[in-house]
Amino acid sequence: VAALLDDTAVRATRGGETVAEAAVWALARMDDPRCLPRLTEHVAGTRPGFASVGAYYGSSAN
Repeated sequence: VAALLDDTAVRATRGGETVAEAAVWALARMDDPRCLPRLTEHVAGTRPGFASVGAYYGSSAN
């Protein structure tokens, strides 16, 4: 996944999110510290992109 951090191709889904942006979030979910520089840029507002929507899928305990 880390190899995709520089992939600027736009994904066909999720409102124009790039492959690199998806890779950052994937690394974050895996607790991989290689996501930190990109996430820091995002929080600082110096990096465009990152979809402004999210989804929550709760566990179903039926």
